[in-house]
Amino acid sequence: LREACLTTLLSLGRFLDTYYHEDLLTGLAAQVLDEDMKLAALSLELCSRLAESRDEKVVAQVASVVYPNALRFSVSPLLQGQALQALLGFLRELSTLGGPSMTSGRMINDIRTEVLRINNNAALRSNS
Repeated sequence: LREACLTTLLSLGRFLDTYYHEDLLTGLAAQVLDEDMKLAALSLELCSRLAESRDEKVVAQVASVVYPNALRFSVSPLLQGQALQALLGFLRELSTLGGPSMTSGRMINDIRTEVLRINNNAALRSNS
C-alpha cells in the first residue's frame, strides 16, 4: 500500500500543494531506511521531484528534513540497484538546487564523516 501511495504521489508531484510539503517530507524521510529499499528509493525519487519543481524554501526543507536520513542510508551495506540510483539522483538534485550550503564537496565530506562514525561505533562495540 505504501508503495502504491508513493507511486501515485510521484505522478502527482508537481500538483501537490506546497502547504503540505513539510509534513510530506517528514513522512518521506522516515521511509529512507535500508529496511525496505523499494520504499526508500521511491521516497528519494519523490523528494528529488519535489525539490526540482519547487522554490528555494522547499529545497531547503528537503535538505534539512531528508538529507540527514539520506546520509545514514548512503552507508548501508544493502544499498544497490534502484535505491542507489535514487540516492545518487537525490544528491545530484540537492547539489544542483541547494545553493552554497549543499555543494557536492560538502556532501562527500558528510558521507565520509558518516562512514567514520559508523566505523568508530563498530570499533567501540568490539572493544566492549
